Amino acid sequence: MLDASKYYKKKLDEEKLISGIKPLDELLEGFERGVFYMLYDSPQVTASILKTLAVAAQLPVTHGGLNSKVVFVDAQNIFNPYSIGRKAVALGLSATSVLENIQISRAFIFPHLHEIITQNLEETAVINNAKLVLVSGIVPEPNLEMDDIKRMIEIMGVLNRLASVRKKVVVVSNYVALNSDYKPAGGKACQHYPNVIVRILTYEKLLKYRLIKHPSRPPKEVLYFLNEKKERRISNTRKLDYYFNKEKKNKKK
Repeated sequence: MLDASKYYKKKLDEEKLISGIKPLDELLEGFERGVFYMLYDSPQVTASILKTLAVAAQLPVTHGGLNSKVVFVDAQNIFNPYSIGRKAVALGLSATSVLENIQISRAFIFPHLHEIITQNLEETAVINNAKLVLVSGIVPEPNLEMDDIKRMIEIMGVLNRLASVRKKVVVVSNYVALNSDYKPAGGKACQHYPNVIVRILTYEKLLKYRLIKHPSRPPKEVLYFLNEKKERRISNTRKLDYYFNKEKKNKKK
């Protein structure tokens, strides 16, 4: 047996991925290795979170990252290299290097997603020594048939094993089920297998981050009030090519 003080020290020494998203970090205090997370509802918000994590994971451990490559399975068609590049530059990283360190697979139908995850994902994560595995849209189709439910159980089992056995940080995004006002899509498998479930609700002037399930934390809510000021138009900002070209010039010097 492990006494409480040693267990506490062990938890402090474990690597955690800090997202840099204030309400999410307040709710979870970082994404832990060996834990399977599901974020659902508010598709635009969860998409932005996954892209942010893909960049933040490449920061040094001393800066809240994992100093690691990333595997990203995209079933929502959200992966945008320009968006990733901008996030990288904002964190002081090379846009080119960050993109090179992300292994991306796209899936547009559920059987293809099932094939990628059950046949290729674990090997890809291990070969690349990726500590972070992301899946956008774990339930890409709203109505799952009986065969699809069986596939979903297999998918969630693989993701759970990647976290618990391979000690990866696994984060997936999901929708609200069509026949429910609050349950995640995908049936009981999507409620049972993740260790941590967070629902993000969007209102006119705020976001509500709600912790539904956690192995060591009670349910909790964190509110994030949206800035009413309009963001700058993209046309008024520098294009990402500027940063790529700048990197090339610096290398030549």
